[in-house]
Amino acid sequence: MADLPCFAAASGGYIGIVKLFLARADIDPNKENKYDATPLHAAARGGCINIVKLLLGRADIDPNKQSKYDGTPLHAAARGGFINIVKLLLERTDIDPNKEKKYDGDTTLHLAVKCGNLNIVQLLLKRKDIDPNKENKDGKTPFDLAVDEENLKIVKLLFERSIIDPTKVYKSGNTILHYAAANRLSSIVQLLLENANTDPNKGNKDGETPFDLAAEQENFKIFKLLFERTVIDPTRVYKDGDTILHKAVRKGELEIVQMLLKKSNVDPNSMNEYDDTLLHTAVRFGHLKIVKLLIERAAIYPNKQNKINGDTPLHTAVRHRNLNMVQLLLERRDIDADKVNKENKKTFDVFEARDWNLTEDNKTERTITDLIKTALSMSYGLIYELQNQTIGTVFYLLTCV
Repeated sequence: MADLPCFAAASGGYIGIVKLFLARADIDPNKENKYDATPLHAAARGGCINIVKLLLGRADIDPNKQSKYDGTPLHAAARGGFINIVKLLLERTDIDPNKEKKYDGDTTLHLAVKCGNLNIVQLLLKRKDIDPNKENKDGKTPFDLAVDEENLKIVKLLFERSIIDPTKVYKSGNTILHYAAANRLSSIVQLLLENANTDPNKGNKDGETPFDLAAEQENFKIFKLLFERTVIDPTRVYKDGDTILHKAVRKGELEIVQMLLKKSNVDPNSMNEYDDTLLHTAVRFGHLKIVKLLIERAAIYPNKQNKINGDTPLHTAVRHRNLNMVQLLLERRDIDADKVNKENKKTFDVFEARDWNLTEDNKTERTITDLIKTALSMSYGLIYELQNQTIGTVFYLLTCV
């Protein structure tokens, strides 16, 4: 009858009382309560490390005994996050770190992952005899649980030690490739793509491919990895209102823009939800090399107007006071500086309407201002006739005036 009080003393952390009970010859330290839990379970669950040490000092202690709900004492310590008790138990040569709980089939590693305890996961993975591929009663490995819990650090830890099924769909509706793409795990994406069973075009429950998730994150490193293996819809509009091309242009990703423009189903004059063309976007964000790339394409229509305000890319360049951009756009023979926007303003009118806030001391700004005024006040034909020179030369000459 003294066994139940011993369990209670261990639960309460009363080491002196536990010692008294253990000194009795009629005490069984492995005696279970009605839930099949022993004093070692109680001490491990409560984080009472001194009582755990005391009990483990007994030659007759069984560290692998299972309770109905807690599993082994190792399970109980892992659930509580008591890493020092976990270390103590793992030092035992008779400990079974892969023992499954009766209730749900979880190993200690499953439980540590569920609790999000990174340090205990790391500790367990140092054991050569740990099995990270064991499935619980739901058919889930520790890696599966880490993905379900979206615990990025633990996913990374387990990836190298786990047998990965790239076709498996998790509770989020994503495969592991979706998860890796969405979380910028480029090294995992690369490894998954080496697996013949990986389908980079598989949609999740929202119809999004791993490529789409990488695009949402604007992760162009993963974009490059997936590009050749993915069926890309260049017309798809993402949550921010941009197509993948608009995203690449906005971010100044010249190489990505070049890759996408080579696709036959790409419309270089397409608009995003803000009614900006690629050229508008490149001009607005000041990406000169991308503007140059775009205007060199015959299919680009440089005078296309934003449907909201009616601005052409040239209006946009003027609004942003970008001299180099204005100069570059005017090199297109079909550019129309007289095109009016929805305020019935030409590019020169937009310029005039701007509050430039120039001071007498700001000579550089004033020079640029005069230069743009002069350039925009001249018809394109007149500029082109001047000494039969290129627009760049004309601009140079104007700066010398």
